[in-house]
Amino acid sequence: MVTRAGHPFTKEGMNALNELCRRYRSPIRSFVRASGFSAEDAEDMTQGFLQQLSASNDIAVVDPSRGRFRNWLCRCIKNYVANERDRIRAQKRGGGCLHEHIDASGLEPIARSLPSNTPSAEEIYEHTFTISFIDRVLAQLQQYYHENGEGKLFDALRPRLVDDDAPEHKHVAHTLGMSVDATKTALSRMRSRFKQFARREARSLVNHESEVDDELKSMMASLQLVKQ
Repeated sequence: MVTRAGHPFTKEGMNALNELCRRYRSPIRSFVRASGFSAEDAEDMTQGFLQQLSASNDIAVVDPSRGRFRNWLCRCIKNYVANERDRIRAQKRGGGCLHEHIDASGLEPIARSLPSNTPSAEEIYEHTFTISFIDRVLAQLQQYYHENGEGKLFDALRPRLVDDDAPEHKHVAHTLGMSVDATKTALSRMRSRFKQFARREARSLVNHESEVDDELKSMMASLQLVKQ
């Protein structure tokens, strides 16, 4: 996808670029918020950064052999934020107003769930990206079940995919009109499909199949921040 996005003057390249912007918008906004900007300023800066990224076509020179695109993009937004901070400070010295301030109540929901004494802006960026990744996989899984006439089954079992505190199997089985054993089997199959969909989605983020496992491990590691 990154390679295609480096050719924005083609229909395929434009679609890939738009998809990258959609995927990374929330993590970028979280990074800016964690850097100390208001929600309104973070939204404006995110839009400005994405517009600059699209106009400059810097994606075309990204070298996959030098690391993940996500890390490259994080360095770019970090530089952008630093430049914006300098610009705002220059305006202040010139008599303008400094709009930068910290308002924890307006942080991204995921960022608010992180321990206040541990996460950096980069960690919040990674964490938010992983949550967005999981949401995309769940949306694909939901579509799969609904298209196969099993939407009710998906809705009932979804909370149990990753949540050990979800309703007991007996309760879910009663809701679905299934036996407990059948419910456990259906959940096992759903988890297997979730893993398959996750690997397929992760494959779109890397250049080679051999990198998928490391990509998934890296994203799952970012989730551990909320458990510390």
